[in-house]
Amino acid sequence: MREFEVNCVTRLSRSGGHEQLTPVGHIANHWRLTRESVIRQVESGAEAYYTLDKASGERCYIRVVRETGHPPYLRTQRAGGWTDHLLALPECGRTCELVG
Repeated sequence: MREFEVNCVTRLSRSGGHEQLTPVGHIANHWRLTRESVIRQVESGAEAYYTLDKASGERCYIRVVRETGHPPYLRTQRAGGWTDHLLALPECGRTCELVG
């Protein structure tokens, strides 16, 4: 399985939670993927995506959350449970090309 670091996000709304995140990407590598593309790759087991915890250097893997009555969304998880690492990431810039 291939693994990719995510270090930026695109938000539909600044006031929203995880459900408001859409493309995620990597600033230095200039790519972004749609939420739907990441969901497909993660659920198929083909690829894994993670953020890095700045304090510990630990990888926090991106998981798909499915709740009744809501569209699936992305959230980070580590051994201690769910984290808000995606919400803390900066916005992907214009140099991040949408690749999927």
